[in-house]
Amino acid sequence: MKDKQTVFSYGFLIGVLLTVLCWRTFESIYIREILMVPDSSSISPRTVVANGSESAPSSQTQPSVSSCTQGPANAPVTLLEFSDFYCPYCARVGPTIEQLMQAYPGKIKRVWKHFPLPMHTGSDRMHEASECAGEQGQFWPFHREVFAHQSELSGGFKPEIIAAKLGLNAAQFSSCVESRKYQSKVRQDIEEGNRGGIHGTPSFMINGQMFSGAYPLEHFKAFVENALDPAHHPLPSTPKPPAPKPRGPVAFDDLKGRPSEGPENAPVTLVEFSDFYCPFCARISPTIEKIMKDYSGKVRRVWRHYPLPMHQGAHEAHEASECASEQGKFWAFHDQVFTHQPELREKGKLETLAKNAGLNVKKWNKCMESKRTQTIVDADIKKGNEAGVSGTPAAFINGYFISGAQPYENFKPWIEHFLNPNTVPLPKADQPEEQAPDVPLKPVVFDDLEGKPSQGPANAKVTLVEFSDFHCPFCKRVAPTIQKIVQRFDGKIRHVWRHYPLPMHQGSERTHQASECAREQGKFWEFHGKAFENQEKLADIKEPGEIAKSLSLNIPQFENCLESGKYKELVKKEFAKGNDSGVHGTPAFFINGKPFMGARPYEQFEEAISEELKKS
Repeated sequence: MKDKQTVFSYGFLIGVLLTVLCWRTFESIYIREILMVPDSSSISPRTVVANGSESAPSSQTQPSVSSCTQGPANAPVTLLEFSDFYCPYCARVGPTIEQLMQAYPGKIKRVWKHFPLPMHTGSDRMHEASECAGEQGQFWPFHREVFAHQSELSGGFKPEIIAAKLGLNAAQFSSCVESRKYQSKVRQDIEEGNRGGIHGTPSFMINGQMFSGAYPLEHFKAFVENALDPAHHPLPSTPKPPAPKPRGPVAFDDLKGRPSEGPENAPVTLVEFSDFYCPFCARISPTIEKIMKDYSGKVRRVWRHYPLPMHQGAHEAHEASECASEQGKFWAFHDQVFTHQPELREKGKLETLAKNAGLNVKKWNKCMESKRTQTIVDADIKKGNEAGVSGTPAAFINGYFISGAQPYENFKPWIEHFLNPNTVPLPKADQPEEQAPDVPLKPVVFDDLEGKPSQGPANAKVTLVEFSDFHCPFCKRVAPTIQKIVQRFDGKIRHVWRHYPLPMHQGSERTHQASECAREQGKFWEFHGKAFENQEKLADIKEPGEIAKSLSLNIPQFENCLESGKYKELVKKEFAKGNDSGVHGTPAFFINGKPFMGARPYEQFEEAISEELKKS
């Protein structure tokens, strides 16, 4: 084991550099997702909106025709999934999505979006290969196989292996992969995600409600239930992360009997929580060994099991290491496992490694069959959770937490401090970032209302600005309420309409443009009423024309206006104005500039407007 430094040296140097750059990104975006506890910093502010309103991404993020999908095209719920085949947390949440689809048969359309992260070398090619599998009707089987073999991907695992397993036409598949014909499709999905505010994986939109992270099934169900029946199932509030646990020191009083190196009375104890299937754990192993060599006799290294849930087979590998420990061969087996990490899923591989480590294989197999080491592994996982571990690798130096595959230089100051406490100061431990308190929305000043579709006098004491979407069911639901409010406060209120077509509503931008063409002929509000009346037909490209005919508009003038796209930029500017004003969903209202979000009941509008009239 002690000569492994040479074997790992070049890969280690490169790996450490990449790890230092990437770990904090992993930690902030994903690390809580292992325990299925989302990090609020990774959750879009568009996730939580008022009850009865739809949430929108910041730009055009909607299912494209070529996206790989599951479920009926006309399903009432659309789930967009931005994912990365190389992301372990995407693999972790995969079964949850499968359970969700089974729980709501026929009610969810699942749309896959490629989002390979830049730090995952080769991921973009695997995403392209999945589209090639899709050509032969095998996208989802290919998708499942990639995640099943995820731990092997960085070791040169080729998509052709999966293609052969699925029985694909090998020549057609290889030709497709080599041509890179789907490179632009993958890039298009990435750009789509970036425009929509996607920054990490996995990220989801359920009927436009956006959130990131490997949430539990119940959280997905809550969003689906809201989409199916918003009146009786309000949107779930954003889960707040638990109060940050102290970074140290953590007292470990259960180290006796754990696999260890170095003297028990060493002045420094390094407790290592690790996962045999975790590539970062393999990468940091030479660092730990260098510590043990440089501080021989001064550091005690103690191994603790922390197999991550998404690593299928990892728990068994950890059990196997304890069976090796019974024969005094834990570290020999440990080295074999990390050296052959890409091969661990092969049938019979653990037994081969046991033989290579010099074990009595018969005794080892008997131990494995007894399953007696399961409880040891489970106890370590529990202890890690109690100590605040949420990912691997995780180390504690005399109880002080060091997260991730840190370089040697980051461990050294801690060790030097405990060896020389009077001369070397205690390094500053990383602390979780404080969460910024919620800031109430301030009144918005609208100085661009002239010329907008409106009802009521321009000098009315109350101005009600509405950002709305003709294709949004909540907007349709609140429309009669607004008309009732306008009549109730006749002469005292000005109602101003603003376009905010949600990106997931196919054809919505066109409908909004059509309303402006109707406005040219003095029929905006008539078009407005008909559009909501016929909302279920609006995705039909012919519907705006049908509405125009029903309103006895000059059809050639209307059609020329619509086909010219003359109001395309206007609608986009309106959408941008909504974003700038803090709008994240529809319907959204501002009463004399004060935000008033969602399809509220009449009484709440009446009360808010009456309060404003009292002030004037």
